Amino acid sequence: MTLRSLLLSLCVRFPSLLQPLCRPKRTVQRLRSQFTEGALSKRLSSTILTVPVGNGLVRQYRLTKDRQNVKYYRCSRCDTLHRKSPSGILARASVRDGVITHHQPQHHPDCHPVRDVTVLAVNIDRNCRMEVRKGHYAPRSVYDAGHQEALHLSAEIGDARSAKSLVATFPAWSSVRHQYGRLQQGKNPPVPNAIDLPPRYHSTLRGVLTGDNERWLLKSDEKHGVFVFAADSDLRLAAECDPLVGDATFKASPKAAYQLYTLHGKYTNSTGAPEWIAVAFALMGSKSEAAHAVVFDAILSKWTELGCQPKFTKFLVDFDPGQLGAVSAAFGAEKLKGCLFHHTQALLRKIKRKGLLCFYNGAFGSKNVIWRWLRLICALPFLPPKLVQVVWDADLRRPPRPPIGWVAPKGFGEWPTAQLQAFSDYVQEFWFDKMPLMWWNHWTTVTDRTSNAAEAFHSVLSKQRTTLAHPSLTKFLPWLQAIHSRLQTRMVQLQAGATPRPKDQRYVRLDERIAKYKTDFRRELLDNPAMDMQMQAAERYLARCAYMMYDVDSAGVSRKAARAVTKKYIRLDAERKLASDLPKRPRPFKARTPSVQPPTQPPPIQPLTQPTERSPLMQLQPMAPSSRSPLRSPPTEQSTELSWATEQSWLEQSPSKELPLSPEESSQPWFATNLIDDDFDSLRGRSWLNDMIIDSYLALIQARSQLVSRQRVYAFMTHFYTMLCSRGYIGVRSWVKIDNIFDQDLLLFPINDRGNHWTLIVVDMRQRRMSYYDSMGNDGSKHLKAIREYLKGYFAEKKPAERFVPFTMVNEKKLPRQHNTWDCGVYLCQYAEHLSRGAPLSFVQADMARFRLQMERELKEGRLLQ
Repeated sequence: MTLRSLLLSLCVRFPSLLQPLCRPKRTVQRLRSQFTEGALSKRLSSTILTVPVGNGLVRQYRLTKDRQNVKYYRCSRCDTLHRKSPSGILARASVRDGVITHHQPQHHPDCHPVRDVTVLAVNIDRNCRMEVRKGHYAPRSVYDAGHQEALHLSAEIGDARSAKSLVATFPAWSSVRHQYGRLQQGKNPPVPNAIDLPPRYHSTLRGVLTGDNERWLLKSDEKHGVFVFAADSDLRLAAECDPLVGDATFKASPKAAYQLYTLHGKYTNSTGAPEWIAVAFALMGSKSEAAHAVVFDAILSKWTELGCQPKFTKFLVDFDPGQLGAVSAAFGAEKLKGCLFHHTQALLRKIKRKGLLCFYNGAFGSKNVIWRWLRLICALPFLPPKLVQVVWDADLRRPPRPPIGWVAPKGFGEWPTAQLQAFSDYVQEFWFDKMPLMWWNHWTTVTDRTSNAAEAFHSVLSKQRTTLAHPSLTKFLPWLQAIHSRLQTRMVQLQAGATPRPKDQRYVRLDERIAKYKTDFRRELLDNPAMDMQMQAAERYLARCAYMMYDVDSAGVSRKAARAVTKKYIRLDAERKLASDLPKRPRPFKARTPSVQPPTQPPPIQPLTQPTERSPLMQLQPMAPSSRSPLRSPPTEQSTELSWATEQSWLEQSPSKELPLSPEESSQPWFATNLIDDDFDSLRGRSWLNDMIIDSYLALIQARSQLVSRQRVYAFMTHFYTMLCSRGYIGVRSWVKIDNIFDQDLLLFPINDRGNHWTLIVVDMRQRRMSYYDSMGNDGSKHLKAIREYLKGYFAEKKPAERFVPFTMVNEKKLPRQHNTWDCGVYLCQYAEHLSRGAPLSFVQADMARFRLQMERELKEGRLLQ
């Protein structure tokens, strides 16, 4: 029998043997179905076609060729299986004029469709990788934006809590952070250390692109760790500028350097209009005088080599000793001038350190004698040099005495004679004995009394999303090179006659007022030659100048920043009046007290409705958003990571947590909470609880304590501890809204530790015990001491005749701990809730998802569940 006849007989008896040997029948299907093109592949190229197949499933096809306006695709999974083991079964499709044609619909037996949310999560992740590769944003910032997008889409679909939701499918940061880092580093050559800079960074970006290799690295000193970057064109422009400003920033400096030093010049064009521009950069290993001398010597040597004669008459710096000595030695002490802002800032900081801030801005009033004396000292730089020492010795050296009949306001002790004398000694020893007068005197200065030009430039650097705190050299040098390239372009524009940026009119008017005050003061000095009359004129002149100088409020915030915040919320309030239906916006600088006005009856519980799911397939386009259409069938019940699928099922399964109500207590008290949707968003997913949620929940606990069978609880606001640390007891003495906190059973102090972790202090008045509850197990001794000092001050004010009984301070260790980084606020609330009703702390990490849902329900109803 021949081989051919044998095969035919076997195929007749066993037809299944014929299938692997024969290619499947080629069929053609032309469909105008919904599909998306241009999704990113693993290699981040826009070559993926996504086609829905129903029931929330999709298939993805890979672009193979594009010919005559027809794009040909093959199934990605089938292609992968075919490469591993050739089978001849490979689904293909093509797209032409918006119509997809399935040339071979049959797929490999092991090729299965995938869920649309999985595809969308992968595509969001790949879009994030593309943004990281471009180098415009920091990897963590890109990832956070992608996670927020996944969370918003999950909420729109109607499933944001289950294990199969879109946001749960999105990869965790710990699993992708190294890949994101490699993508960013792959764009730029690695820089192992500052000593070994690649040749690319020796030249400007303009020189690298044009090929002429224009020099950018001016000086490298390995001994002091100094690397100066300035092109010849930059230094030629700097020689034409007057004045110069030098300042350093620490946040934006790379890990291999101590600080980034920048030099700025005020360039004036042919029309007389000025503009500040950065002309040199330096990475410095320290802020010593020797390190600064390397920078200035390199600039001076290059000016000599280029034949440039610098025209500046003033070099503005802060009062760093190393910079002062280096500038004085390099350019001359007569050209050195200290920043007026830093001079005032140093005095105000010393006022705070000497314990005078409460007298400077406290119950004494905003314009008391102490405030006036301190402000006149701050305004001394405005006096003529020959009068500064005279006015100081005759009028300001001696601290002010209490006025006749003065009585200490409530909460203050005696007149702060010792603190005032200590501040006066500091001014004499540092600013008169050690610091040359001409370095901080600004009588002859018409404008530019501060280093605001450099400070503003550094502020812009720190606010850019690409700026990380102490980035690596691999990330820092390309970023600095790109900034320098933009500055070079601006230099060319200015030299060609471009219109400079106008100066802020507020500072123009400020200079005009100071000039007017100087003119009036000169006239008074000429008209009144007697010394006593000149002293009175000097005091009036200083008082007028003092009102225009930098100042801080009682919280230590600058008045300028406080006014900006006030104007912002005045504008927002005006917008709300025009659109009354807009929700109230949270104010970050002031705590919002939850409303405690009980209505006549609690609001009805709204029935829970199942949201309609909408497929996010049309969001697969990488950059341009498009409309979403419902492509899946109605949702079916799916298993979740929790033992309960809906809120209603949880309510049915949840055991009662409350103690039985007494006969005279028919129901719990109900209170309204001033919360908006943005606040409730912090209770959903992996989010940190904000201050409004915690304040409102503690208010519910305090409201429940009004029942006869409950412990009396008083809860402080979340901002209380922050203000206590910054202002002291005087700053928070009016925060308590009850007669005496020592009449309560429990005091709850929520603490936002360093702005990134919620903890709780519970004071048990009956046992005289202060307990610190931290879900991360950290030590809270300093927080306990701060609360103890507050209670001492409060007790001394309320019961001055009685002796204060000390509290036992305990760091609680045997308590439930969190296993992630975002549930600390939930733990705080549950610590407070359980302790307020005497329940044991027996919950675990797995209960946090249920507690979030429970807290949302309780806050919406305005009372704790029975």
